[in-house]
Amino acid sequence: SALGSYQDASNNDQIMVSKESSGVWGAATEMTSPAESNHTNTSFYAAACDAPNSCTAVGAYRDSSGNRHAMVSQESSGTWGAATEVTQPASSNYTDSLLNATACDAPGSCTAAGYYTDSGGNQRAMVSAKPAATITPDIWSAPTSVDPSASFASVSCPTTTFCLAVAGQDEYTYDGSAWSGPTI
Repeated sequence: SALGSYQDASNNDQIMVSKESSGVWGAATEMTSPAESNHTNTSFYAAACDAPNSCTAVGAYRDSSGNRHAMVSQESSGTWGAATEVTQPASSNYTDSLLNATACDAPGSCTAAGYYTDSGGNQRAMVSAKPAATITPDIWSAPTSVDPSASFASVSCPTTTFCLAVAGQDEYTYDGSAWSGPTI
């Protein structure tokens, strides 16, 4: 699958997907944005696959007040689900969050990283995870605030007990139970 965004006839950004089969790419189709979306600025920033026809895409959308919210969409058995909002940490001011990196360590088990803005107006790194044991495919954990001054740019999780995330020149690691890094 290839994911991204396009501008519609009204110059609004919409999310789309195109799938490849036997070396031939199909026509891109619009994906369903979160219900709270104002349908003017919705984008995917990263995608990862844990198996053929089983992928996760992360990004952000704007609501009717113009606030940006983190979102995720999952592909299961070759079918993409509607994008849904990822709950923000309790300290969020709910005006600006996004997920811009994702990694999957096993079928159905993914981690997403990005940032949110806290109640003091500070940008803070956050991570959200969807463990393979989750029964409902689109249930993600409430994001964890990781660092009061970082914004994750990438994440890699080769196992369920180790992740590495990068924010600027700093590295943060996850050991299966907690994140650690230079200022935590």
